[in-house]
Amino acid sequence: MAGRIDKFLKERLQAAGQWQTFQERRDELKAQGYSADDARTAALAEVMPKCIDDGDGPGRQAGGDALPLASAALAGKTATETEVARWVARNIDNPAASPEDCPDAFAWTLLRMCRENPAFALMFVKDIWTKLLVWQAKQADAGGADGEIDGTPTLKLIERIRAIRDEASSASAC
Repeated sequence: MAGRIDKFLKERLQAAGQWQTFQERRDELKAQGYSADDARTAALAEVMPKCIDDGDGPGRQAGGDALPLASAALAGKTATETEVARWVARNIDNPAASPEDCPDAFAWTLLRMCRENPAFALMFVKDIWTKLLVWQAKQADAGGADGEIDGTPTLKLIERIRAIRDEASSASAC
């Protein structure tokens, strides 16, 4: 789907009369130097809320009640980007999320943005959360999430290939 807008989103924009606005804003952002993906995401984030709060639907919330700005309980809390993204993903639809449970002030801001803007929530899941999952899988395949690639999976594969070769050699010698 890279490089294209989701069919559902396009239909929603068209139904709300915002498709032309979206295209113009996307093209304007690309002309300013944004990549095609970034321009599309930013234009969606700007235009999509106009399509959500139409009086017939659930309003602008993507999941749960609106959150207040980061509280003093978050002062000084810091977490890795991985911890921030994981916490936000796990709390988008959690009505009991609280600043006390939040690992970082930025995580709270991201969660608030996901709840207030469905287009932002979509972008978060599609562009941040899924990339984090892929990165974690690559780290696990490479020998760990500590950033040190130890080659263990490669060595194990080489050992298996050697065992198969040795087995085939001994079978053909008989």
